[in-house]
Amino acid sequence: MARKQTASPLSKRQELIASLDHSRDQITHDASQLGDALNVSRKLEASFHAYRYWWIGGGILAGLLVAKNLFGPFRGRKQDEIEKKSPSKGSSTLLSLIGVAGKQIIRLSRPMLLKALEKEIHQWVTQLSKKQLDDHND
Repeated sequence: MARKQTASPLSKRQELIASLDHSRDQITHDASQLGDALNVSRKLEASFHAYRYWWIGGGILAGLLVAKNLFGPFRGRKQDEIEKKSPSKGSSTLLSLIGVAGKQIIRLSRPMLLKALEKEIHQWVTQLSKKQLDDHND
């Protein structure tokens, strides 16, 4: 008669090792999710690719508003009015901070903008060449 084989119970050490492996996997998974949640550059890049024209339009609009506010007050005014309404120290500091932030944003977004521009140019050239081939075949 054959004996029934029963699974040998795990030793305490094996249980601890299995629990440790499970904990490591869970920590690795959680750290990966946290890294993805905190990766701002990847989120910005994905947002830029998803809403490219909104980002470009918003940047142009923001640039126009800043330019209007910077150069608008000086147009068509007399010299004494300009001297009376010269920007305060606080507003000049704010403008300089906006300038530094804008420069950093442009510097950081340049690779994304170049990739997007290359992709758009490639698509445009491809469509243009397809159109020329279709015109030539007709």
